[in-house]
Amino acid sequence: FIITGQNIVCTMYFRVIECWLPMKFLDKVKTMMQKFSDVAVLFFEPQKDEDVPTVLDNPPIVEPYEFVTTLYGYPKVGSVDPSGLLAPFFTIFFALCLSDIFYGILLLLSWYWLRNKVSKDSEYYKLVTLFKYLGITAVVVGIFLDSFLGISILKNFRGLRNIVIFDPLNRPVDMLKFCFLLGYVHINFGLITNTVKDIKNKEILSAIDSLSWIIFITVFAPIVYNLFFPRDVSQDVIKFSSKVSLFVFLFIVIFQSRDVKPIFLKPVNLFVKAYNVIGYYADILSYSRILALALASSAIAQTINMLIAKLLKAELFGIQYVEPVVAVLAFVGGHIFNFLIGSLGALVHSARLQYLEFFSKFFVSGGRPIKLFSPVKTE
Repeated sequence: FIITGQNIVCTMYFRVIECWLPMKFLDKVKTMMQKFSDVAVLFFEPQKDEDVPTVLDNPPIVEPYEFVTTLYGYPKVGSVDPSGLLAPFFTIFFALCLSDIFYGILLLLSWYWLRNKVSKDSEYYKLVTLFKYLGITAVVVGIFLDSFLGISILKNFRGLRNIVIFDPLNRPVDMLKFCFLLGYVHINFGLITNTVKDIKNKEILSAIDSLSWIIFITVFAPIVYNLFFPRDVSQDVIKFSSKVSLFVFLFIVIFQSRDVKPIFLKPVNLFVKAYNVIGYYADILSYSRILALALASSAIAQTINMLIAKLLKAELFGIQYVEPVVAVLAFVGGHIFNFLIGSLGALVHSARLQYLEFFSKFFVSGGRPIKLFSPVKTE
């Protein structure tokens, strides 16, 4: 008789198990199977038409960020794994959105509490480990933003005032400019990644396409920046940028029309590329959401503090010690709520910037995870 299960064929005399094996485990499996004389092991390279599963292989410090990648999808076999590339950007975006020292400490405490409660085999263990990196960065960024439960504490120390870089509530424009700079770097890094990928795949024309967009975004940036902050850019820079960006744009239109057929449709590519220009700078503008979340987090924290201060002075119940107890409960509950809603918003929007603005430049999805053998419980 023959019983066919998942990747397993059994007869009265032998059993055959077929499975995928990541290359990093090849030598280990060979050594292990040598201990069993009655077991024969055969290794085969995958065929071109086989649906090979994707194995993410990253250093321990990058592994938690695989959770962010796999929420979107697995990269196709042979394509770029973005986990290590998105790690610094995701961490900084999250910390800027949360923008508070104590909230970062709460995130670290959450990691410490959950790290032994979630199984290491669970995908959510990566998320829990991610809390550690995000919490540490949030504390550091909170120092530079001078926010501890919405209270500015560094301004009272003369020697520490200079380390405060941004103030989302009182100087939002400075942070907005920094968010745009982050967007510029992030998007161009995605295009650079795509350029390197194309060069490795010997797709030189596609690499030139990406490289030309990097140059155009850079030289045209002063003109777009001048629309928002006209006093920060000199007219000489604007004139130079206009001439160079026009030349680069015409090159893009002509060079990227090479596959447009019939020939009379090539001029239409001018409007397509103009639309692409709008798309790239719209992507950069979307990084203003980082400022929006930082503003919301700081404003809610300060509002809670103001309400608590008024509650302490109020005589609502006429009973001694009632107002202080209610104030403490409201203070703790309000800041926990702000921490939870702020952390959720920071996670969602930081991930959204990776998926839509970053991944769209180079990421090739379509992979599937490898399914590991695990013991089957029988009753």
